Amino acid sequence: MYSFGRGVSQDEEQAAKWYRRAAAQGHARAQFMLGEMYARGVGVPWDYNQEVKWLRMAAEQGFAAAQLRLARLYARGRGTPEDHVRAYAWLNLATGQCGLTGRKAGRIKDTLGKQMTVEQLAQAETLSNELRERVKASKSR
Repeated sequence: MYSFGRGVSQDEEQAAKWYRRAAAQGHARAQFMLGEMYARGVGVPWDYNQEVKWLRMAAEQGFAAAQLRLARLYARGRGTPEDHVRAYAWLNLATGQCGLTGRKAGRIKDTLGKQMTVEQLAQAETLSNELRERVKASKSR
């Protein structure tokens, strides 16, 4: 509501406060939105480390947009060390979901994969399987 000014005056600081409360309770969309706020410095201080923290939490719950965004951060080394293996693994998970996010992740994954060695791709596949199991476990709670 506060983030978009629906029914109340738009107030990004209030939005961050409410997203943080929901995110702390494990709400994946709130975690994603809070990560995005840290990425832009809207309602909270600009902080890539916090962005990565909240996006990772949402991604581990299977939130495709967070998986895609987190993969891009790993690919660029923003808020985290550059890691193409991790980026590819998260893209692999996001690609498995339908819709625009899955298609976009697929295109990025194909481009990134061309820059990786056979060993890195194998590591990424192994990591993808581990992450997939982690996502499954979080959904069964």
